[in-house]
Amino acid sequence: MSSTKSIPKNSNDILQKKDITQYCPNGKIQRPEDYFPPYHINIPSTALTPGQQSNEVSRPYHNILVQDIRGRERDFTLDRNGFVVLSDQSSNKPRDERERPSTCLLYEQYNNQDSIRRVYRNAVENWLKAQLGAEEVAVFTHEVRRRASTFPEHPRGKRGLPQPVQGVHGDFTGNWALERMRMHFGDEKVSEITKRRWQVLNIWRPLFGPLEDWPLAVCDFESLEPDEDLVASDNVYPHMMVLFVEDATA
Repeated sequence: MSSTKSIPKNSNDILQKKDITQYCPNGKIQRPEDYFPPYHINIPSTALTPGQQSNEVSRPYHNILVQDIRGRERDFTLDRNGFVVLSDQSSNKPRDERERPSTCLLYEQYNNQDSIRRVYRNAVENWLKAQLGAEEVAVFTHEVRRRASTFPEHPRGKRGLPQPVQGVHGDFTGNWALERMRMHFGDEKVSEITKRRWQVLNIWRPLFGPLEDWPLAVCDFESLEPDEDLVASDNVYPHMMVLFVEDATA
């Protein structure tokens, strides 16, 4: 399961105290009942006691089979594999090219957050409704990742420019998906949504192609042993704390 906890929003307070108050009070990492999962605090390391930004350790694993799925795109489904490969170049063409996710914006327009929210999100919502037969689709966040010349030397980028994520990770648990929806849509809307079948999906596409480096990789759910292959961790931000804690009842 996952949960959120409010922490000080005033960045000056955080910098002065050299800690995230409710996560590492007095400069010492402290969790209820001495529970210490992997964690990463998403503020500059200079704002924290040295060595306390993260306790995550990356370990190499060998003999992991990675396959090119070109030509096999139709072999995968959301319900069985946890991902699906779709195209907006099907025979069911939108009347206007501006209605396609892949053509609704020019490459340089992805620098404009207003254009993404107003045009791209709308195109994705309408396209997904048609592809999945959904009654309702609502996009609540987006991220544009462009590999910088200094990547992967600076894996998190400079000046707030998101970079490709190198580590294998899962963005959501069931409860964190509910929390995110409540943050964006409110309790009343979420109560209505959860009376029906619902999903939180990540939608990824290249801004141009073909890609020659840092391709997207996804994990086939059929290849997972969740109890053995997944590790719970905490993701801490100045405005919230996402706790991915194990729950035998989930």
